[in-house]
Amino acid sequence: MKCVDGNIKNIRILFLDIDGVLNSEEYAKYCYTDDGKQYLAEGGDIFVDRNAVNLIKRLCDEYDVRIVISSSWRDISLSATIKSFEEYKDLKCLNKYIVGITPKYHSENLIRGDEINDFYNNIRHFNLRNYDKFYDRKYFSNKNFTNVLYCIVDDDTDMLRFQECHFIKIDNRTGITEKDINKVKHILKL
Repeated sequence: MKCVDGNIKNIRILFLDIDGVLNSEEYAKYCYTDDGKQYLAEGGDIFVDRNAVNLIKRLCDEYDVRIVISSSWRDISLSATIKSFEEYKDLKCLNKYIVGITPKYHSENLIRGDEINDFYNNIRHFNLRNYDKFYDRKYFSNKNFTNVLYCIVDDDTDMLRFQECHFIKIDNRTGITEKDINKVKHILKL
């Protein structure tokens, strides 16, 4: 949490997709090069680009940003998601920043933007009683924040119209880049 002007305390949330953001077509090609094969032989992850992960990690470290997983990689609960991320050498370093997962809705009428909106509205209004398995109780129990700034990074565009000013479409050919991180900083007012 950071104090903006002494009265307003912001928390900054990054809604994070994995496929197309932390892995990409370029990374898949790299895995077939000699360097890529060597990296994988040394225990590197075929599904996670360590350079993309490091961009997110640096953002979280430097600016106290926290992550909510909105990806299909999320599991049935926050704890199960974090446990599954432990299996990935390059991904598990993000676990200490993860404070939630969006719920999974299994409806043709609902999109990822609806899941993100539901999570956002529940934390913004402290309506977390029925949300236990989706958020870090310890992190959100501190009600000293007055504002939730958020950014969504995803390679798909299934967001709600009013989320456009919070959304950065990631090119799945490259995954997240430094240029994208600069856009995230702008949205999160960093």
